[in-house]
Amino acid sequence: MLLGGKCILYASTVTVYFFRLFFLAWFVDIVAASDSEKIVSQLSVCLQRVLYIDIDVHHGDGVEEAFYTTDRVMTVSFHMFGDFFPGTGDLRDIGHEKGKYYALNVPLKAGIDDESYQSLFKPVITKVMEVYQPGVVVLQCGADSLSGDRLGCFNLSVKGHAECVRFVRSFNVPLLLVGGGGYTIRNVARCWCYEVDLFMYLSQFFLWSYVWGLWLLKAMSAETIN
Repeated sequence: MLLGGKCILYASTVTVYFFRLFFLAWFVDIVAASDSEKIVSQLSVCLQRVLYIDIDVHHGDGVEEAFYTTDRVMTVSFHMFGDFFPGTGDLRDIGHEKGKYYALNVPLKAGIDDESYQSLFKPVITKVMEVYQPGVVVLQCGADSLSGDRLGCFNLSVKGHAECVRFVRSFNVPLLLVGGGGYTIRNVARCWCYEVDLFMYLSQFFLWSYVWGLWLLKAMSAETIN
């Protein structure tokens, strides 16, 4: 799965543009897995340090719980916290036993925008990469953190969301993208198509794919503010 390249892509069937992702799959490795926990578990078998980053609006409680007592996997979750499902992900939840300090939670308030989000995301991830030095990064790109999501309450734009992909990729560490939540389908489709194209461009595949993504973003750019 990791042989011969530094980028891996998981394309979710949720997006109505799945046919495009399927076409692009000819150029990159597609990882078919039922959930992030199983993906991380498989990677941790052959790699000593796996970093899981979750930018879904909901706390990444399942993956965190699965690896709460090990230092083989570090989990970092940026999520809405308070009176919001699942109600977990407190700043003081840091792991247990061998996993102590290997669970990192960044609880956020409703309405956070691109600038505020990145002012937290970038320094946190920079320090995590510096200290933990993972062999691979799994980035869960839940689209319910986008502005206008039916269940979410953040105000991230597609470009702001995709900036997380660009920033993590800039460390030149093997990267696996997985889907996540997203309850306004047109936003999910727009976001993941754009991020797939960005991912391919950053991985030195085809420039036209990135240009196509920019056009798609502009053509479907009606943003709704939460």
